[in-house]
Amino acid sequence: NSFCTLLAIDPAASAMDVLGSALCSFCAYSFTTVALYPYRDMAKMVSNHDLFPVKDPVNFALSRYKGMLGNPSIVATIAAPTTALYTTYTIAYDVTGSAMFAGAVGGSMHAAGKRAVKVFSHRMSQQTHRGPEYATAKDAIVRGTKMRGAFAWFQGVTPLLAPHILWYGIPMVTLTGRRNGPYGRSFFSDWYAAFKIHAFCSLLSAPFRNLFRPALHKVDYRPIPDWNSFLECEKAIYREAYVTGSRMLREAGPLYFFQGNLRTIFVTSLPWSVGYATYRMFGGPL
Repeated sequence: NSFCTLLAIDPAASAMDVLGSALCSFCAYSFTTVALYPYRDMAKMVSNHDLFPVKDPVNFALSRYKGMLGNPSIVATIAAPTTALYTTYTIAYDVTGSAMFAGAVGGSMHAAGKRAVKVFSHRMSQQTHRGPEYATAKDAIVRGTKMRGAFAWFQGVTPLLAPHILWYGIPMVTLTGRRNGPYGRSFFSDWYAAFKIHAFCSLLSAPFRNLFRPALHKVDYRPIPDWNSFLECEKAIYREAYVTGSRMLREAGPLYFFQGNLRTIFVTSLPWSVGYATYRMFGGPL
């Protein structure tokens, strides 16, 4: 048995169950991030006009890995939201026994993690006339929180709650039964089960994501010192989404809200399902 399986060997030991899920998910999705790092960027470049945008995939992969080695923290930042998903899902499931409630909690925390990572990446890329505004990741977290407020980490999170519960919470609910059900325990069967449900939920969540995407791109990452300021920022996002969504519905029709979903499946669902299968291979308790 793997180390993670040993950690979660006693179902009654909830703390060990949570720790096992957290460790296995972080290791699994860190491994998947490294293994599929060039693939993610390559898939993002695919369009209707150019299905094979990368003409030299070997050099492309080498250049992407070189960039990753120059900034190794990117692996942790990509894996962090999914680790939050698995960890909080496990906590909620162990405490309540309700997979649906756990899925809502896990999906919400995944959304919060994604926004926090987005803000962190934005801060680390900020430049001043003297160079980077934040010298280290710790500086971006500690000094950034003091200067901009704790709420600033989660600006734009409320529009993501529903799509992320659908996109990530529901797959967790569906896949939870695999640890007790009559399913095969092969890497491929785990990957295929996860890919099917995640791709389907990608389709379900596409209207929400396309509705709010333009508004979220306009987020200005301003300081948010208190709750009222946070609410005002969220209201502005909803107003912008309403204006943009109404205009696109008139101009492009309902299909606008499903645009890009096929590419999203290959960019997101395929790596996520590989991560899930790796999590199971590492002995993850879910």
